[in-house]
Amino acid sequence: MTSESFTINGYPIGYDRYGTGPSPVLMIPGALGTGKTDFYKQLEGDDQLDQDKFTIIAVDPPGWGQSRPPAITIYWWGWYGTGSSPVLMIPGALGTGKTDFYEQLEGDDQLDQHKFTIIAVDPPGWGRSRPPARKYDDNIFNNDADCYYELMKHLGFVRFHVIGWSDGAMASICMVCKYPDAVIRMAIHGGLHTVYSKTISVLKSTRNVEGWPKERLDGCLRAYQSKEELQKLWDRHLKFVDYYNVYFPRDPLISKYPKVNCPILVMHGDKDALTTIDHPEYFVKHIKSARLHQFPAGNHDLHSRYASSYKSLVEEFLLK
Repeated sequence: MTSESFTINGYPIGYDRYGTGPSPVLMIPGALGTGKTDFYKQLEGDDQLDQDKFTIIAVDPPGWGQSRPPAITIYWWGWYGTGSSPVLMIPGALGTGKTDFYEQLEGDDQLDQHKFTIIAVDPPGWGRSRPPARKYDDNIFNNDADCYYELMKHLGFVRFHVIGWSDGAMASICMVCKYPDAVIRMAIHGGLHTVYSKTISVLKSTRNVEGWPKERLDGCLRAYQSKEELQKLWDRHLKFVDYYNVYFPRDPLISKYPKVNCPILVMHGDKDALTTIDHPEYFVKHIKSARLHQFPAGNHDLHSRYASSYKSLVEEFLLK
């Protein structure tokens, strides 16, 4: 069997070729089908058709199986400031720059846009970076890191600072491990190194978006059209959290931490019920260039609640 494809009017058509017989056969499957899904027994099973008598072309119909164009992904970002220090800003789950970093981008405590040029991304599968839907698997943060690195190269930034929150902090850690020469300095908070049962319980208590704090819900609705759309995306994310430790039974980056040399500011809110103190301590323990700064009254969204203190701390750190 060989798999091949050709193009008709710019549209790929995939097919599998079976046998070498003198009688050619075109085999066409049903809805959503391919040869392997619909005709497995006839092609590869115990009752396969005689491939010495037939040459079988099992097609994937247009739009199904292999006969689809590559997924078109549009990666959106916001560009803020004209400063000499480029900053990549990565939000948390379902987040965008405007939903998660509003205070730092457009609020009263925005970062100095005369000193920084900030690229605030919509992560793949969230905000305006859709379609396709976000793909949840053990490559999720690795894919994020690749996308952000390629985006910054595309924009002309070979080296840059990184700010990440929550899931964005986890993508940031992956990025500095994979592209250590690209990251100058990094400031993160709210990132996890594993998911505990308590973490899952805390997240599941937020399952119904109608119960979210008004400020958080209103912020997300700046990026999504309705609560119903937001609810569907959040349900998918919570399912990922359920399987997190299946995807990541151990920290896949642990062997790469010793090679990270850029300064990393790991911030933590002592009242953060989701990201307890052992998570930032874990990163500081394993990454020699990381240091911890605690906000005694801070929660998971300390950058929003303590925007002024966050601004002073992060600006001073990045501009050293």
